Amino acid sequence: MIRFLHLSDVHLNAGFANKSSYVRNQIKEALYEAIVNAIDYIVENELEGLIVAGDLFDDDKISFKDECFVINQLKRLLDKGQKVFYVTGNHDPKLTARFLEPLTKETSFYLFDDDVFKCLDVISRGGELYKVVGVGHISKNEQRNLIKSFPVKSTEEIWIGIAHASVPTAMDISDKAPYMATPLSHIEALNYNYFALGHIHIRQLLTSKIAYSGNLQGLNIKETGPKGAFLVTLEPNVTKIEPIDFNVMRWEQCDITLTADIRTLSELQHVLIDKVTLTIGTTRLAAKQIIMRMHLKGRSLLKNQLEIDSNCQYLSEIIKDKTGLLDFEIKFRNLSNTYNLEMLSSENTLLSQMIARISEQTCEPELLKKIYDLPIFDSKMTQPEKEGYLHAMKEQLLQEVVERMVVTSDDH
Repeated sequence: MIRFLHLSDVHLNAGFANKSSYVRNQIKEALYEAIVNAIDYIVENELEGLIVAGDLFDDDKISFKDECFVINQLKRLLDKGQKVFYVTGNHDPKLTARFLEPLTKETSFYLFDDDVFKCLDVISRGGELYKVVGVGHISKNEQRNLIKSFPVKSTEEIWIGIAHASVPTAMDISDKAPYMATPLSHIEALNYNYFALGHIHIRQLLTSKIAYSGNLQGLNIKETGPKGAFLVTLEPNVTKIEPIDFNVMRWEQCDITLTADIRTLSELQHVLIDKVTLTIGTTRLAAKQIIMRMHLKGRSLLKNQLEIDSNCQYLSEIIKDKTGLLDFEIKFRNLSNTYNLEMLSSENTLLSQMIARISEQTCEPELLKKIYDLPIFDSKMTQPEKEGYLHAMKEQLLQEVVERMVVTSDDH
């Protein structure tokens, strides 16, 4: 039996440029601590070693502090005879981290930085023979499917594959370029005991033997929730994959639907604090380890006040101070004004006529038929579903008309 920790996409020297210097420093220190946690886990549990499936670094502008930190952490493993398998990715292709070259003289450090695969025979700490097949990136723009040249498993030993590559069917949160794009079927056909992938930042199993470990810690507000690595346990006929969390800092997003009873920014402040406190309680971390974005949606009398940048910024600072969050920001998601439609309808204006027309419960049969024949109405929809969808469309249209035609006291 051999056991590995599989991680990827650390992006150690990422800039976090859209944050204050204090927050950037806290994120960086948390990332250091997450790496130490992962190395501690390998040492304390006497694992076979570590698989790094690319993008350990974000680019080649690596500080001396980062160099020393990485060398010291990897040496902790190598000094105990534990293995390190590192394939380069599109962010850290060949020659990005030249300072790691001396480690290649270590018998337990294996670097895959070429576009031609290596198939290595490795002896485990327990005396077992196993094979590791890997390929790296020699440039930042590797578009070829280099995995298709990997050998199919042909012996009884445990076989492990490693690559930093895009599998089109994997779950993702961004429009990542398809570096080393490889169909899942190509990887499955290799019949390896385990295939360790990097590049996609969501931790996920593609099959019972093929996985993305995701990133060690979220890098931006899109990368929410717990992060870490996979503990992989391998026997000739058994593959066990377990998620292990190592993140010290966490990103979170929440939605709040504003209602008419929230009439002042002070009242909104209390609602936000309650929501933030509830969200913090669902994590394993302290508030000072969380960066949160709150999306406000719905209809509210406060829309115009919230669109004043200074109001939103001050409210965010209050929430951060009172909850202890590392950082907090407010964004809008389909937030619109609330108006007195009854009053607007009673006036003798073009707007009142439009409101009346849109609000009519019925349409002429010929017009209704033309509407339901539009492509937006699926042919499989039932009549009640069509009516419900049309009602929702009318509500949205009504809101847009009012928004466009009503001049508020804040307009100039």
